[in-house]
Amino acid sequence: MKKLPFINLKTVLLKDSINTKDKLNTTVGSYALLGAKVGGDAAVVERLRKAGAVILGKASMSEWYQFRSLKTRNGWCPRSGQGVNPYVPSGDPCESNSGSAISVAANMVAVSLGTETDGSIICPADVNSVVGFKPTIGLTSRVGCGPSPDPPDRRDSLLKEKKEMKKLVFSSFEKPAPDEERCCLESPLTFYFCF
Repeated sequence: MKKLPFINLKTVLLKDSINTKDKLNTTVGSYALLGAKVGGDAAVVERLRKAGAVILGKASMSEWYQFRSLKTRNGWCPRSGQGVNPYVPSGDPCESNSGSAISVAANMVAVSLGTETDGSIICPADVNSVVGFKPTIGLTSRVGCGPSPDPPDRRDSLLKEKKEMKKLVFSSFEKPAPDEERCCLESPLTFYFCF
């Protein structure tokens, strides 16, 4: 396992749908999952910790990936309130990864990991002026990232600069976890994918 090269890449923020087996809750932005226990770290979190990364916390996200209501404003989370674009406070922070993109844009963290089904990385990266990276499905493991709508989310990254993206993202590429294919095939409800 390669070590992460620089200290600013050793501190990582995670979208609130990526599991951590510690005191951080994985709530998908909802009070409904507050205090719920997860089986363990997501595969990508295990890999990052082995490389020396420190998980700073969970980024706010649009509750239930913005699927709870079509009338809810982008970036709104009952646990943390309305996400605000640091450059245009009245602007739309865009999609469920808004907290991840906002934290990078505001220089609170250099790297934040998120997931994407339909624009959740690309749109917040664009409107918050950060680099968004959405790898091909299969390059990174999705085990421990969920619950997820159908089609399943990809684990992606939001960063300030392209050079940081290259270092972090390529250190987290891997073959899918051994139980990922089995998990996907055995899940009776794809909404609860690998959670």
